[in-house]
Amino acid sequence: MKKTVLTLLMVFALGSWNLAQTQTQSSDANKSSSANGVTSGPTVDASDHSATIRWETDDRAATVVKYGTDKNNLSKQARHSGGSRDHNVTLAELQPNTKYYFQIQKANGEVRAEGDFTTKGSGSSASNGSSGSNGGSQGGSQSGNDNEDRVVITEGPTVQQAADGTAKIVWKTDDMAATDVKYGTDTNNPSQRAYKPGGSRDHEADLKNLQAGQTYHYQILKRGGAVRTTGQFQYTGQSAATTPAAPGQPAGAEQVSGVQIVAGPWLETVADNNATITWKTSAPSNSAVRYGTDRNALNQQATGSWGTDHVVPIQGLNPNGTYYFQVESSQAAGQAAAKSDIGAFQTVAPGAQAKKNPPITH
Repeated sequence: MKKTVLTLLMVFALGSWNLAQTQTQSSDANKSSSANGVTSGPTVDASDHSATIRWETDDRAATVVKYGTDKNNLSKQARHSGGSRDHNVTLAELQPNTKYYFQIQKANGEVRAEGDFTTKGSGSSASNGSSGSNGGSQGGSQSGNDNEDRVVITEGPTVQQAADGTAKIVWKTDDMAATDVKYGTDTNNPSQRAYKPGGSRDHEADLKNLQAGQTYHYQILKRGGAVRTTGQFQYTGQSAATTPAAPGQPAGAEQVSGVQIVAGPWLETVADNNATITWKTSAPSNSAVRYGTDRNALNQQATGSWGTDHVVPIQGLNPNGTYYFQVESSQAAGQAAAKSDIGAFQTVAPGAQAKKNPPITH
């Protein structure tokens, strides 16, 4: 009898130990499955041709997104190499006014979270929603049109010509914006286009198939196709002429003959009723900014001091106004001035905080 009781006690103890081990293993498995879990997001910021998906994980994890218009066949993939806690993936070359589905995946292909969004387009607004494997959900919506676009051009646009029938239009904005340019010889119907998917603050548009001696008109576009600013240039068929370095300059240095704008112009600050424009020139010269609310009639002028680093404040502006400007520098009255392309900026709302851009560092 004692032997039987002892045996039963041993069986009970062994069973309890196995149960404890099973619970511990189950707990470890759950911990493993939740490791690198999504702690924030995903959220989607969609435009007409691109979308940016952001999320955070509690540990370093793969940045992998599969996406497509068929929920059951996500045929495209975007990923970043390495691991991160803060994840940011931009999906490019999307179709406007189209619903897309996406999955955030682990490195082994397991789905971490999923959702959908709709790109912007005529008569549509961007929206997004997502759900994680923990049963939680996050969603939101945003709408926008060109009237809500408050992006300001802070530098340029400038045209950099090359000798092979090409040129670059370069500009900077104070927030993410499209890199989309239409250009051609007809000012009312520029038939060629230079487009880069996604968004950026530093913009370069590559113009091709240019003919020497022709005047080209260009339009920098907002998302959705509205015109942000326009300009024109004559294509010379050659790069800017240079001369050998002057005595005393470092070997290999070059200088452009005459006064040239070598950096800028930049919109250094813009407030509700004033702004400051800066630029650099290759030689000491005067400072002048012509500006106005009509790009074809820059009938106001502000001036600054003599030098190579030019700073010109503009006063008496109206809040929430769009202004066009062109900077000029020359070394003597009657001498041909170096001129920038026409740029644009928008003043802030009455009493709103002024916008400041980084100072010139080169």
